[in-house]
Amino acid sequence: MLLLLPLLLAAEPAEPADRQAWFAAGVESSKGLWDRISTLHPELGSRDIFSYALALCEAGLYPERVARCLQVAARMQDRDKESRGYGNFHWRWREGAVLDYNAVDFCMQDATLLWLRHRDRLATPDRDALRAVLDLAAEGCLRHQVGSAYTNICLMNAADLVFLGACLDRPEVTDEGVKRLTDFATYTWEVGIHEYNSPTYMGVDLDSLVLLSGLSPDPRAKELADILLDVFWSELAATWYEPARKLGGAHSRDYDYLHGLGYLDGHLRAAGWLTADDTPTYAKVALLAPWTPAPRYRDVNRTYPRLVREKWGSARAEARTQLVLQDVCLSSSSAPYRDMDVPLTVDFPGDRKSVRCYFIPDGRHDPYGKYFIPVGPHEKTLHLWPCWAAAQRGGDALGLCLYRRDDIPASSATLESHFVMPRDADGYWLGERKLELADGEPFALELPPGQAVFVRKSTAAVGVRVPWSRGLDGQPAKAAFVHDGNPYGAVRLTVAHHSYWGLKDSQAVPGAAFWVRVAGGIRDDAAFDAFRRAFEQATAKVEDRPEQLTLTAAGVEGSVVVGVNPPWRGPYLLDPAPAKGVLEVNGEELGRPILERLAAVRAYRADLKELPGMRLSGDAGTYLEAESGQVVKDMEVAADPAASGGRFVWTPGVVGEAGKRAGRLSWKLSVARAGTYYLWGRIKAPTPSDDSFLVRLFSELAEPLPPSDWHCGTHEQWEWTPLKLGTDALATPLRLPPGELTLEFRTREDGTMLDQVYLTPSPEDQPR
Repeated sequence: MLLLLPLLLAAEPAEPADRQAWFAAGVESSKGLWDRISTLHPELGSRDIFSYALALCEAGLYPERVARCLQVAARMQDRDKESRGYGNFHWRWREGAVLDYNAVDFCMQDATLLWLRHRDRLATPDRDALRAVLDLAAEGCLRHQVGSAYTNICLMNAADLVFLGACLDRPEVTDEGVKRLTDFATYTWEVGIHEYNSPTYMGVDLDSLVLLSGLSPDPRAKELADILLDVFWSELAATWYEPARKLGGAHSRDYDYLHGLGYLDGHLRAAGWLTADDTPTYAKVALLAPWTPAPRYRDVNRTYPRLVREKWGSARAEARTQLVLQDVCLSSSSAPYRDMDVPLTVDFPGDRKSVRCYFIPDGRHDPYGKYFIPVGPHEKTLHLWPCWAAAQRGGDALGLCLYRRDDIPASSATLESHFVMPRDADGYWLGERKLELADGEPFALELPPGQAVFVRKSTAAVGVRVPWSRGLDGQPAKAAFVHDGNPYGAVRLTVAHHSYWGLKDSQAVPGAAFWVRVAGGIRDDAAFDAFRRAFEQATAKVEDRPEQLTLTAAGVEGSVVVGVNPPWRGPYLLDPAPAKGVLEVNGEELGRPILERLAAVRAYRADLKELPGMRLSGDAGTYLEAESGQVVKDMEVAADPAASGGRFVWTPGVVGEAGKRAGRLSWKLSVARAGTYYLWGRIKAPTPSDDSFLVRLFSELAEPLPPSDWHCGTHEQWEWTPLKLGTDALATPLRLPPGELTLEFRTREDGTMLDQVYLTPSPEDQPR
């Protein structure tokens, strides 16, 4: 769990004017935590120990408890030099081993502050104990190479290294932290904030950046933090829905599907955007390193209407759209994030604790996200992770969900697609019929195919239709409006893909499409009736063929199109096309200009020269020398007399360790005619920890190969090996359209070496 005392203090509702008193109140309200530390409770968390010790020192209380905290923390640290987790921490006492490698990053956020702010007041034995912990933790943080896509841990790890270098007087450790922070900035300039718009993890991001901005002695780290804070607060401001006083729109990682609230609340209260009546929590880092967001951010989130578009990943479809009106907010993500996102949402004004509208794919009959399941050492309310594609034009969003065989766990007894809505709306309608939602009278009302459900709340109107659905039996799946009497204040539109007998006798790829339309300014019944009629009469065209599935919805401002094809990895067609900018508000790019204030980002941009081209005739195979492509850090060209031309491309790394560094190698391919092609690579891969790439083929209009893990297998010498994805026994066929495509290799595991690439239209052809 992230909301732990004293990271956020929930015991004191008043504004914390006196820092020492605030921490003292946190200590006194955390008796249960001290009991866990003193008794070595099995559920004691290592990060809690350092948080509690810092709070004790800030409050000037119980120095003997600080000594106990440091003794226990040392016992939870892996001190075996031969261990992969050397320098890291057990997440919980009962585990007795490092199971979550993020533990060292969380622990050091408070441990470094404890040293920097209080080392001179610690007793000598305690100071020596803390120093020993920090020495080993520096090794743990250096070993924990976190990819830039893992936004919150990447930032935390980089910040910890900056502070550990300062604590230990090791400038090389600080330098590595600055490098990782710089890599994150260049990555974000190119693909956006990967953990986008998260009501929990954006708060974790701000923790690291605020501390760096206010307390880092390194001017490079401070500059990076200030610019990244500008980017994050710009995203926050653009997506914040002031009429509901919450982070609106689609979220990447959400622990609270129903309401969309989370750890970020503490920062928002510290900034004055929320009050004690909104949330009892207050960000600790706002007391230790005050950082006040500029008034201009409020100007952004009080602008109506506004259309927010942003990238959040390297894949073409990894982008989101959000239309913000004063009385309603519609948002969609064109691709799925993972198994805890909400990719299609509607927000209404009012109580910030009211239920949102959201889509959720469900294999355990948990539409409201209330059943926790084990995830490593943690428990989370994860949903399924199917193929998802969506497009949005203004107030119309069309989302398509498909459940591939591997998307459905063996433990699943049901398979459902839900669109959840708040019960406390002004009313729900099916056609001309207004539904009565009485207490104690639950019902499930089966809907005719394509029937729209309408919601009215004040001056906002929302319509939801299911223009296409399919069950596991290959037949259209049934949809129903469900008022189940749950205690959460929610109703739902549910498509059931399973049969009465459960998930047996699967014959097809099941799925459903949801078309959502919103409108504001609905002042009277006549305007609402007109909205309903227009949506019911709007056409939805479905082309359902074995080789592709395409849906076209007649939106108010123009057509909205979503198309997917086998093997259902992602969309081949989206209209409107996904966003290309880091953060765009009403057509103006905000994100990249902020990041380009950094010299390192400007230098990175200058290095991105035009991609080298190569023609695929379709008649014979084509060789590409790896070093002939566009090589972007951390990939680099290296020499080997055994390689073709004496050179190859790789991301340097320690043999046998799976590093997380970035890097990219790309070509522009000119495909003379459409056809099926097969890709080979001449590869050297020394160990199972150094034997994979991330491969992608895409253009502006198509993505015949979405980002895919290519596990090449180990090769001690240079060897040709075909691209095989997933469970493919033979080379994976790539169906390429005519025209220009980009072929891209990205670092997945450093140490994997690429000498040449071969593309051939023949499955029997092999490179020499």
